[in-house]
Amino acid sequence: MPIIGVYDWSAVSIPAALTPDHRDTDLDANDPGALNYDPSSPSWIGQTYTYTGAGPVHLKVIDDDGMLEDNNAETGAMAVLAEDVTLNGVTYAAGSTVYSEFSLVDGSGAEVWIITIDGTNVGFSPQVPYYYVPKGATFYPKASSDVALNSSSTGDTNTVAYAGVVCFTAGTMIDTPSGPVPAERLGPGDLVRTLDHGAQVLRWTGARRVTLGRFPNRNRPVSFAPGSLGGGWPRRTLVVSPQHRVLLRGGEVRRSFGVDEVLAPAIGLTDLPGARVLHGRSGATYVHLLLAHHEVLIADGAPCESLHLGPMTRRALGNSLPPGLRHERPARPLVTCAEAARHARRLRKRARKAQAVIGLCDVTV
Repeated sequence: MPIIGVYDWSAVSIPAALTPDHRDTDLDANDPGALNYDPSSPSWIGQTYTYTGAGPVHLKVIDDDGMLEDNNAETGAMAVLAEDVTLNGVTYAAGSTVYSEFSLVDGSGAEVWIITIDGTNVGFSPQVPYYYVPKGATFYPKASSDVALNSSSTGDTNTVAYAGVVCFTAGTMIDTPSGPVPAERLGPGDLVRTLDHGAQVLRWTGARRVTLGRFPNRNRPVSFAPGSLGGGWPRRTLVVSPQHRVLLRGGEVRRSFGVDEVLAPAIGLTDLPGARVLHGRSGATYVHLLLAHHEVLIADGAPCESLHLGPMTRRALGNSLPPGLRHERPARPLVTCAEAARHARRLRKRARKAQAVIGLCDVTV
């Protein structure tokens, strides 16, 4: 079931030229570059839209073809809401029609879809890779796409696969001083709770969308069932990128590594009971949380690392990172994938032996 992230009009500063009536009912962008441009009406093009920092509303959609389309382009059944949802103070009931009325395109080719429910334009849905658009981010469209090609200055339609808009899975819940918050809702300046140093300020956040397809892919996420990391960790199913490190502690860790606690990459722990690679996913969005120092956060009730600014991370993220920020040392000793895998295999073997003993004790003669 597709889930579309929609920023309703309370989450976007709309230029004054677009009255509430135009905002809610326009059927196209009135693009100066399109054939049907009307100079007597306001245009959605050449205007600056500013995100206020409010989060998106999640629309669960039932559709038969995997495409977000204009209602005039729909060839199958119309997409409808799977459950009630409230946007702009109005509640739309399950079964209401959902479609993309038109889209706006900036100079880089980034696209935002205008989402319409039962004939009313309800908000923006930006394209991936971003889960959450931070406060103050702006969007300045220079062109538009529309199923009615005389309204489209790009010559393209606004039809798109659901994977091309901000589609959400259940967010990883990060502990903050005010309670757990989905990772995608956090931004620079927000406080998160760390295991060692209490509340700390996020210096930078980012996200990237990874397309996985049907074939083997080293970027596939790893899932940990509740309790699979020991000590009751995580409290709920935790899904992380394969190289993301989780904290391991206890006597078995000391036997394996000679220290009480280590940070181990998730992909090295898939032999643990309850841990597995998610092979069935076609894509994943990974959210990055950066602090002044490498720290241990609590994610879905499990201690996991914040973004570590090692050499590979700095090369990968480059100029997008805050200038001058360096991590002198990791929050815990780091172990390799191979070392983590040996530890996980040993624990799995011990668990099987223990289960075998329990089974023998259950035998009655």
